[in-house]
Amino acid sequence: MQRGFTLIELLVTVAIVITMTALAAAISQGAFPFAMRSAVDEFDAQIAYARSLAATSGNGATIVFEPRRDAQGAVLPGFSARVYAGRPNSAGALKAAPMPAVSVSGDISEASLGSPPFSIFFNSAGHASGMSGAVTTGSVLASDPGCPGGGPQMTFIFRDPRATDRRLLSCVQSVAGAPSVPAVQGP
Repeated sequence: MQRGFTLIELLVTVAIVITMTALAAAISQGAFPFAMRSAVDEFDAQIAYARSLAATSGNGATIVFEPRRDAQGAVLPGFSARVYAGRPNSAGALKAAPMPAVSVSGDISEASLGSPPFSIFFNSAGHASGMSGAVTTGSVLASDPGCPGGGPQMTFIFRDPRATDRRLLSCVQSVAGAPSVPAVQGP
């Protein structure tokens, strides 16, 4: 005796398949905002660590943002960032900080500097400045590049296909008892 599917069994099976397909699509689309959120969280952590390091290193701190790359060197969506103790001036060289480099798939740009590569500098008072291009451990800047765009702050924009977020970074940080000096001093 042959037994086929009843109409109810067929409808339940189709409903389960549709539900699973919709759930899979929602999960895969929901991963994109996670990339942007991860980029913002990593950025916030890098800034906090660099400011903390700058206050204790004697020569500030530097964060170098670069395009994210695969093992063959091809550019991928997102960015990588590394914090260095020190700034590239005559007072000392950059030294890799204990915090590991981060690599995230959410994109970053700064309103005046554009997309990576760019570098952000902090002095011991917490003042920030930035410039286009990635400084290296052998780089030496003759003078402070100042706040990009000449304004009082930097505007960082984080994007993925479904979301955008912004972070403002003041170029002058108020720290009780700290002198008001540029973020990167010349020789």
